[in-house]
Amino acid sequence: SPREHEILQALVTGASNKLIANRLGIMEATVKVHLKTLLRKIDVNNRTQAAIWAMNNGFTAEGAAVPTLHAISA
Repeated sequence: SPREHEILQALVTGASNKLIANRLGIMEATVKVHLKTLLRKIDVNNRTQAAIWAMNNGFTAEGAAVPTLHAISA
């Protein structure tokens, strides 16, 4: 989802759940729910692995996600 992409983008920059929530205008608990769903979808165990996955799949610290063949499927 677009929100999951935003959260992955923030993970690549090293943002905390609290910072992600503030940037996106959502509750920290909502970030945690999105993050848990993301971890399951991309089959990783923690936010560090998710950030590595994101970088390997076109997400950069400088900008928006670049679509790749390995993008998250809904």
